[in-house]
Amino acid sequence: MPKKTWIISSLSLPLLFTFSLSGCANPYATNPEESEVDQKATVEKNSPQSVTVSAETPPVPANVTAKKQTEMVTTSINAFTNQLYSQLNLKKENLFLSPYSVATALAMTYVGAEATTKTQMAQTLQFGTANTPDILLGFSGLQKSFVRIDANYELNITNHLWVQKGTSLVADFTEQLGDAEIAVPKTANFQKEPEIARTQINDHIAEQTRQKIKDLLTPGLVTSNTRLVLTNAIYFKGKWQTPFNKASTEEQDFLKLDNTSIKVPTMYQKGQFRYFSDNDAQLIELPYQSSEGNPGLSMVVLLPQKNENFEATEKKLSHYLQKLAKNDSPVEIMVFLPRFKLESAFQLQEPLKKMGMEDAFDPAKANFKGMIKDEKLAISAVVHKAFIEVNEEGSEAAAATAVVTSRGMSPTFRANHPFIFWIKDNSTGTILFLGKVLEPNK
Repeated sequence: MPKKTWIISSLSLPLLFTFSLSGCANPYATNPEESEVDQKATVEKNSPQSVTVSAETPPVPANVTAKKQTEMVTTSINAFTNQLYSQLNLKKENLFLSPYSVATALAMTYVGAEATTKTQMAQTLQFGTANTPDILLGFSGLQKSFVRIDANYELNITNHLWVQKGTSLVADFTEQLGDAEIAVPKTANFQKEPEIARTQINDHIAEQTRQKIKDLLTPGLVTSNTRLVLTNAIYFKGKWQTPFNKASTEEQDFLKLDNTSIKVPTMYQKGQFRYFSDNDAQLIELPYQSSEGNPGLSMVVLLPQKNENFEATEKKLSHYLQKLAKNDSPVEIMVFLPRFKLESAFQLQEPLKKMGMEDAFDPAKANFKGMIKDEKLAISAVVHKAFIEVNEEGSEAAAATAVVTSRGMSPTFRANHPFIFWIKDNSTGTILFLGKVLEPNK
């Protein structure tokens, strides 16, 4: 399947998710003469055959439209986002991740799960009663909707299955992923050369994320028992639709959660933005630059009205995630936002177990016979690493000079204390990235 390059707008953020399955019994028969990583895995059917990835999506059942499939997956991803954040926000430190990336990689694994393992994964991923073909076509439809050729930004997303050489995958597993254009299969010799395989996967991820994500798989994560690694790599870089003027950036106070103050470079602009405010928090939507007719992406920043209300605002995250409606009119507002750069790395096994996905990690209970029938497999590691940089950069857009006057003083959005932010696709409402900034300089 050809690699897809997608494009969007303002800030630079690459991230990725890796999922590893380890064999618990019966070593695979492998050919020691094979060494290339790009060889194709074989598929178990009547007899082994090459994996083929179809360029065509199978027809949608008459009772389920493509729009309903993408809406269902968007709803599940956004609900999963809230649940995952609630597990990861326990530490009092900066956080950044792509729940969309995590959900996509887990959805690939879900296709091969069976029995209770599949039921638990469906509950964790908020799939409800949707069937597997509709789920896959929903993810496929979302990805295709993001593919908008636009010179203003870059969004590159790649999914891969790294399979032990000589492994026979269940035909239905590879065919469903291939038909939905979800993943590209590759092989690696985990059994004989686990360190070489780990390096090859890390190098591939680094290349796909413009060297922003390096050494995703740390030493020891890939062993001779590893049989399958699923990776999802995302790289995004774009420009603000209304850029901040660097000349307006200056050192200002930022109040941390412990009420101590630090100086941070703070950007400023006055412009037209969609905005919401209640007694507890403020929301502002900062769109990224895109071509006419392309809904593009936006960053939404959620700022508690008072610093001491940050934890209470976190608990109401699901309430605020969809608060700004598409038809909300922009208002003139003064925006103060610190420059920041975040990098986060997570081992997600324990959070996912607490979310209900227990059997998948238990070698005695895990059931992934829908992937590989001949071996007892369990998930050994779920690793996620993400990077984002937010600054003033961006070329001027027509909207930058549009001014609509209003009576009285313009409201002020001053992010001088901890805040939460997310990046969403404006067309579907899918949340692609989510984070919190407790200390911009850290």
